Amino acid sequence: MGRGYGFKCTKCKNEYSVMPGIGMMYPQVYQEAIKDIENGNYGAQWQQLINSEEYVAVNAERYIYICSNCKHWKLELNLSLYRPKDVKAIRTK
Repeated sequence: MGRGYGFKCTKCKNEYSVMPGIGMMYPQVYQEAIKDIENGNYGAQWQQLINSEEYVAVNAERYIYICSNCKHWKLELNLSLYRPKDVKAIRTK
């Protein structure tokens, strides 16, 4: 099961429901994120990072991001990149 959160704006009193995460769609969202990064949709630096080593992984979960100035919030993919500490160990598995 996923997790959801309910919020009520203190200014406008509107109520919002937020469902972070991806759930069963994670494999598809993950592959799309990898493809977008490889194609340069997130900039040349990320494109170079993901293409520079084998087994680079991306965190494709959705997180809630809140602007510290205006408090506007948005659901976006995390997109942190990870590389393994020991590539040789991964190749043997």
